[in-house]
Amino acid sequence: MTQSQSVNVITLFVEDTSRSKEFYKRVFDVAGTDEGHGTVILPFGNALLRLLGRAEAESEMLGQVPVGDPSSGTTAQLGFGVDDADAFCAELATRGVSIAYGPVDRPWGRRNAGFRDPDGHVWQFGSDIPAN
Repeated sequence: MTQSQSVNVITLFVEDTSRSKEFYKRVFDVAGTDEGHGTVILPFGNALLRLLGRAEAESEMLGQVPVGDPSSGTTAQLGFGVDDADAFCAELATRGVSIAYGPVDRPWGRRNAGFRDPDGHVWQFGSDIPAN
């Protein structure tokens, strides 16, 4: 049996693929998208970020797995590293992105903050706490 040890696509279910595409282009300053069949694909490092319309998601899973209600709260958090969490918070503010929490120093040596996308998905980002 062949096993994969890497993730190459992250799919987020969204209400409005155009709105979400514009949000993620602002946040991550990504270029190029592939659109069709209720989906938008954005390059994201070594992986792809796929934004899939909720109706298309239900259809794709043949109705066998229900799509959760985004107003019921988050059930997952995605994360990435930055050089300076405080500076990235400031940069996001200039791009019209609200910070949901932080920045806060964590006992394991990271300074973290997070934001929510228009569909309630939470993204945490962080940097090492500078040594004094």
